[in-house]
Amino acid sequence: MNLKYIYPVIFALVVLLNCFVYADESETVKPALSLETLPRMVKGFPMVLKLTATGKQTVAQMSIFNDKAQIEVVFKTKPPVKESKYVIRSSQEEEVIEASREGDRRDPSYRFRMYVDEGKEVTFLLDLSSLRPVNLNKNIIVDDVPPGKYSIVVSFPFSGMTSNSFDVELIEPSLNEKLFLDKVYKNKTKIWQKWNRILWENDDVSGLDQSLLGEVAKLQLAFHILLSKVLSYKEPLDKDLVESIERSDVPNNLQPEKTFLAWEVAKSIDISFLSPEKEKAFFDENPGLKWRADEVNSGNKSFLRYRKSKPKEDKPQ
Repeated sequence: MNLKYIYPVIFALVVLLNCFVYADESETVKPALSLETLPRMVKGFPMVLKLTATGKQTVAQMSIFNDKAQIEVVFKTKPPVKESKYVIRSSQEEEVIEASREGDRRDPSYRFRMYVDEGKEVTFLLDLSSLRPVNLNKNIIVDDVPPGKYSIVVSFPFSGMTSNSFDVELIEPSLNEKLFLDKVYKNKTKIWQKWNRILWENDDVSGLDQSLLGEVAKLQLAFHILLSKVLSYKEPLDKDLVESIERSDVPNNLQPEKTFLAWEVAKSIDISFLSPEKEKAFFDENPGLKWRADEVNSGNKSFLRYRKSKPKEDKPQ
């Protein structure tokens, strides 16, 4: 057998095998954490972070309704300002007792974490303005970060997973915006009263006059205003509410969550919202929301979780 013909064949087979190996490696998606938010935000108003975690990893479970999460947020000043860092640390761990032969052992609970399978992703919303630190007397909150331009990064301390860096500008509220915030909180007496509590308590802030607010503050408020309207809506929920949600303006990056909210309300009152084809297309385009749909389809609630029962609205005779 002539070797001069064999060697090229062997070489070609080796190249082909390497192509298969690299193709297989490229299909394996590494765990990642993606951060999105608004590029400009007025202090005191909601600061919604949208975090998407791609498996395979354990992540902190977060909610726009909660003021704690197992995360760390780092603000780093942008040039030409001298470099400074502001670190906001929050925690959502509980001690639990595990019985063993060696005696009781205390470990942090994992009920505030979620495991993401390989090839899957989950998307959470978290209001940074509501994030409570580990220690109110020792740790800073976002209100302590001076106005200015920053890059921000979010991480899970328990795993070391870190998000991409996102550039933001923090803006001091105007006098009119400060007066608006005073109206929002005028009857609040709790030590930690933030936007998440507004939602928790089903306060309807959609009727407050926003005419003197700047466009940035209005944009920050939009999704919270929508949620407060839905959560405080009188019984029964109806098609008018679904259509109202569809007409609402929210930031572009929260459009999928707005559609999901309309879908959840429609689902709760058993009316058609998306056709089966459009519903499949929506969740295929937004796989990070599938975990929310799984909750709803299993009989639980997602954005409607904190809605309290309301008195029935009198219908005209």
